[in-house]
Amino acid sequence: FFTALTFVKTLKQNTRTANKRSTTVPEAKNKRNMRISTLAVTFTLCNSLFSVGAFTYSIPSTAKNFPQKNEQRRILAKRAFSSSSSFALDSSLRKRQEFSLDELSMVMSSEINTLEELIKRTPDEESETLIQENVIDDIESLSAVECKSRLVDLIPRMTGKAEENAQVENLVNRIEELYTPMLTLDFFNMAMAGEWQLLLSTNQSRSSPRGLRLRELVQKVNPNNLKGNISNFVKWDLVEDDESFDFTGTFSVECSYEMNSAARLHMQLDEHILRPTGDMPSDAQKLVGKLMKAMPFELFDPNDVGVDTTYLDADLRIVRLSGQRYEGVRNIFIRKGAIEIATTIEST
Repeated sequence: FFTALTFVKTLKQNTRTANKRSTTVPEAKNKRNMRISTLAVTFTLCNSLFSVGAFTYSIPSTAKNFPQKNEQRRILAKRAFSSSSSFALDSSLRKRQEFSLDELSMVMSSEINTLEELIKRTPDEESETLIQENVIDDIESLSAVECKSRLVDLIPRMTGKAEENAQVENLVNRIEELYTPMLTLDFFNMAMAGEWQLLLSTNQSRSSPRGLRLRELVQKVNPNNLKGNISNFVKWDLVEDDESFDFTGTFSVECSYEMNSAARLHMQLDEHILRPTGDMPSDAQKLVGKLMKAMPFELFDPNDVGVDTTYLDADLRIVRLSGQRYEGVRNIFIRKGAIEIATTIEST
């Protein structure tokens, strides 16, 4: 019984080690095919041994004619427990060095269930897991400059896949981990001032409404000591006749902020301003509603939001929001003109 349990534990550890050493999808699939055969045989063997062990232990539990053999089995079990370090047993069991068949059954069942999960994995699932593990290991060895380069290159090409979002999150986490905050208020304000083009919002989950096109979204920061103004500015085009873009213009969200001792910006919404270039659309209120749906909502209504700058250099700025509505939301900005990126968001 104990030999089977130890073997299962060792096999699981070897399986995980082999997973981490696999660097390509073909290698992962070949090793997986070999492991499935071994795991299947082992699983059958463990089930058989577990059944035999349970049957053997069930006899002396009700019989009164074999006290000596029962005591011998308990001694052997205690010795096996003392010599094994691979069992995931409760610490209280380790202290008293005694356990029942029910407790052993729970341990064995847990190990077999984990083994079943490994066997049931499809090649695609296992390959995806291996790729993600290798990507994380790779990112952890990168410098802040290398992570920043990868991030700026990846975001404009994203197609909404889960692995892309995970890679962005890992890169941002690594950049924030290596970041050393600026020590003086003047230097922080100087670095933050200017126009920043939105590269990514983790709160952007909706597409632009029908008939509306956003050509860019820029945040202009104008600091003044511990206070300042922020303007979220978009250029828009609107279709009303279902044939061409009849109207164009700008829309801005004007805000003010105060900075506390921890460099957190406390935002206050001042006003929304709609400026058409030429004629005003027939339903301006409907247009504002479409703009609200197209923009990340924390930029349309940033009232009572806390903004923490988690990374800032000459051309990249990452902020994390706090508050009941946007807790944990991240915005990634690139300084306007620093790189060429596609900015049009359109729905027809």
